[in-house]
Formats: sequence, C-alpha cells, structure tokens
Amino acid sequence: MFKDKQTPGCDYGPNNEDEDGDELIRFEINSSTGYRLEIRLLESIKASRTKSTVLKCKQWSPLHGDKSWTRAVGAGYVDYLLRNLAEARIPAIPEYVAGLDGTDYELMLNQGFNITTYRWWGNAPKGYEPIAAFTNELLKLARCNERVSIDMADTQN
Repeated sequence: MFKDKQTPGCDYGPNNEDEDGDELIRFEINSSTGYRLEIRLLESIKASRTKSTVLKCKQWSPLHGDKSWTRAVGAGYVDYLLRNLAEARIPAIPEYVAGLDGTDYELMLNQGFNITTYRWWGNAPKGYEPIAAFTNELLKLARCNERVSIDMADTQN
C-alpha cells in the first residue's frame, strides 16, 4: 500500500495526485533479486489550457543503487496509446501461474475514481499481448532497457 500525503501512517491505496499532476498510469516491475522499477505517467492542465504529461521514473537496484528521472511525453501520443489499449480485448481472468523466484509486473490505469489493475508474474499471460505492447512502449518512452515478454508457449496453442 502507498502512504497518504495528508494523513501520516494512513495506508488506504494509491494517491493519484502529485505536484506535477494527476497520476494516469503506474507501472511497476519487482524482481526477487531486489531490483525494482516504477514508472508513473502524470497529466496536468496548464493555465493556458494545454495538457502536459511527464513520466516520473524511479529505479532501485542492489548492484547499481537508486536513481530517478523525469521525461516529458507528448500528450497526443499518450492519448493514442490509451485509446489503443481501451479498444483491446483482454481476458478478465488470467490463467493460473505460481512460482518462487522471478519478476512480477503491475500496471494501474487511473480514470477519475475508477482504477484498473493488471498484475502478472513472469512472462505476460496469454491474452495480455496489448498490455505487454503498452507497457513496452512506456519502457521505451522512459528510456529503460527492460521489456515485457509474452509467454510464447501459451500463445501458440
């Protein structure tokens, strides 16, 4: 759980407000090795009524330490990516997967008071191809070397 900015010690869910705007997207990668990456896409409306979007990225690595960076992103391109994802057909219930060591992924999409969360372990499950494409585009925009894989054994059935 995330900490609420106004109430110290209050854990009740994501806080989608930031000094740079409202959080539209949060994508996290967590590895059993201790590596962690968080990408947040924030949107704000400026006084001139123009939309501004930025990616805020944080990376934690036991080998290379912590770092964070921000990248400006074209609002039109973000709208295009979100429209493509909104039109995708994604299974409501993914296949069952279990494991010990590995990497888990979580994508949260915020639209006002509504939040959709996709979470998976290892390769993205069958049917999650649109989500993998979307998250890989986020990783490219953030200039990260990581990529999300699709479980090819499952997609060939």
